[in-house]
Amino acid sequence: GDVYKRQIQANQENLQWLDDKNSQLTEKKATIQEQLTVVTRNLNELQASNPAFTLKFRDPEPNFDRRKVKGRVFSLFEVKEQKFIKALEAIAGGKLYNVVVDNEMTSKLLLKKDCFSGISIIFIPNNKIVPQEIPQDKVDLIRRIAEDNQGEARPAYELIKYDQNLKNTMQYVFGNTVVCSTMELAKKIAFNPRTRCKCVTLEGDVVDPSGTLTGGYMNAQTSIIQKYQNYRVTFNQYEIRNKELKEIDSQIEQLRQESETKNQQKNDLEIKLHQLNLYKQKVKESSVGRIQERIEGLQKQIVELNQQKGRLQEMREKCRNDLEELQQEQTQFTAQSQSGGLNVKFLQDRSKKLKKEMDEIQKEIAKLRTDLRDSIAESRNSEEIAVQNEEKKKKIYLTKEKLKGEVDLSLIHISEPTRLLSISYAVFCLKKKKLSNMLYLAS
Repeated sequence: GDVYKRQIQANQENLQWLDDKNSQLTEKKATIQEQLTVVTRNLNELQASNPAFTLKFRDPEPNFDRRKVKGRVFSLFEVKEQKFIKALEAIAGGKLYNVVVDNEMTSKLLLKKDCFSGISIIFIPNNKIVPQEIPQDKVDLIRRIAEDNQGEARPAYELIKYDQNLKNTMQYVFGNTVVCSTMELAKKIAFNPRTRCKCVTLEGDVVDPSGTLTGGYMNAQTSIIQKYQNYRVTFNQYEIRNKELKEIDSQIEQLRQESETKNQQKNDLEIKLHQLNLYKQKVKESSVGRIQERIEGLQKQIVELNQQKGRLQEMREKCRNDLEELQQEQTQFTAQSQSGGLNVKFLQDRSKKLKKEMDEIQKEIAKLRTDLRDSIAESRNSEEIAVQNEEKKKKIYLTKEKLKGEVDLSLIHISEPTRLLSISYAVFCLKKKKLSNMLYLAS
């Protein structure tokens, strides 16, 4: 029963912990749902104001692998630093809206099936497009020129992050163009006979080796790259919140299952404990239970009787000591009688002493009788013990009466001044007889 109770207590503590954990996760879930609602609203607003962010088309054939269509160029890269957005926008221009596909067969199939519903689309087959990469020796020279002029100049395709499988496409869109930190540096690189390449400043001004300069004010809010960067950040937040929400839902479900298991275990333990209590009650009410109670009662009586036995043994030892003293006195009486030195005063003193000892013996007998009476009451179900105690009780009574008569008789004879020797011998015999009876009772 105690084992079941401890298991139930431990199970209850586990359930409490699961409830607390579930409450924490529920609160966290509510917070994430609020954040997700805000992010979803922002994402929908960005998609509504920029339809180009969502590339919609029909499958040209059954089981078409939509991964072959990579997406528009502006959605396939990330700008490493915010300051390069205007320059990259000026370099790529309309190519940012081109649709990148894996190969020319895919582009032909999409065009043939009119999958974009009549919308004019320019495809870039990634496997066929020719990249426009600046030779490495020219890149090194451009960097030295920038360092000499305390500026910065780098190929445009080095300023973005993209999937390396799309390297051909990115070098086609941004290739053969250098982004310079200042207009002066852009002119020196564009018009240098050894470098001669198109340069663009951070503000989006273009310097062409042919001698033309184009540029002007560019509103960053209208930049498709900037807009999509913002959209990507919002979309990433949306993905993160969705992932967190799914993880919390998974944890809550796991806690729910654990809680159900713990509740089932608790119910099973409570049922077992109840069955055990019923079984104990049934055993207690049965004959076996009564026998068990009887055995326990007898065991208690045995302990008490053993304690009483110890007291009687102590009394027997005391009587033995008294007997030895009387034997010594007997020897003294004999010696005195032979020498004629015995007198009445000595006998009277001895009589008083014996009477005092007799009173003490009377008290001991009364105590012994009380102990025996208690023993009889506690062991009334045992006939053998009852009979023995009754016999002892009778013997004590007879012994008391006999001793009382003998003591009274002895005291009367002591008052006579004659027959001194016989009187002292009678007193001695009386005490010796009393001790013998006590030893018999104690044994």
